[in-house]
Amino acid sequence: TQAAVTGVNAQATQTYTLTVTAVPVPVLTFTTPTSASVVMGNNLTNAASSTLSGGSYGMISYSSANSAVATVSVS
Repeated sequence: TQAAVTGVNAQATQTYTLTVTAVPVPVLTFTTPTSASVVMGNNLTNAASSTLSGGSYGMISYSSANSAVATVSVS
């Protein structure tokens, strides 16, 4: 609600239509969707895909909850 202003708006209230489009909820799917294990010295690859396409939506990062048990390398 806005007060009427001569030469700008003759009425104190105006009606507008606002359309809001929902942002899609992304789904991230991993090749190995549950916990995984790997023998010391070997590598584990767990590829991911997303239902979002186009643009950049950020990076996926991995970490270890206990670095005394395992560490994670970006490579």
